[in-house]
Amino acid sequence: MLSRDWFALQLRCAERAAAIVNLPIEEALLRFTVVYLRLGLGPTFDPDAPLWREYLRGVASAGDRAAFTAAFCAEYGLPQAASPFGCFGYTHVPEEGRIRLHFVNADRSGAGPLSRERIPVRRAELRALFAEVAGCCSSVRTVRGNSWLHGIAAYRRLYPPEYGASALPAPMAEEFQYMALWGQFLDHRGEIKAALARPFLAGLARARTIDALSAAVPRQVYEAECAIKPFYLFYGLPAPSGGTP
Repeated sequence: MLSRDWFALQLRCAERAAAIVNLPIEEALLRFTVVYLRLGLGPTFDPDAPLWREYLRGVASAGDRAAFTAAFCAEYGLPQAASPFGCFGYTHVPEEGRIRLHFVNADRSGAGPLSRERIPVRRAELRALFAEVAGCCSSVRTVRGNSWLHGIAAYRRLYPPEYGASALPAPMAEEFQYMALWGQFLDHRGEIKAALARPFLAGLARARTIDALSAAVPRQVYEAECAIKPFYLFYGLPAPSGGTP
């Protein structure tokens, strides 16, 4: 189960956002936490989804709202399936002609997942991922990823230079519903990183606008996207025939 303190951080953020812009707390919980997605409800953010309404009823009467949220997500959320590509996964979005890359720390070696000694493992995982994409999604033209990790050189070096060079700061106020932002506060055990949480909470207490609330987030989220062909070249894979331009 993910840390109660991690959910407490999000609930405090939602409470502060509600106070700043005079939002109902139900709406703030939808817009400023990742709870909706942790419940496996998808990116529709439908406020009338039955499971979401059940969560709102329960959290409203809970004595410890963060503990209730952690337990509710553990009980009703979709289990995190293991990826065949280790620390990486992807979502195919055929109507957009792209895949979206995802990263989770599934490295149990004891070394950091982005350490130099683990570079060959990470690149082998990515090579296997793109080999599958070439075989089953040959119409894909671009690769996209949103994450605070794009700000770290150790992460960028896993990818072709074109991908790293494409990374631009994301509008932070639009990222509070996603793991791309909240993931930075979790360590590999699912516990909160206190060294990041403390200054964030202090920034929340000072914030008087949503921009100030966004600026309190320790690490910027970035959006990266480029053509898929450099990935095939970088990992030594043939591009699928009739696929990428």
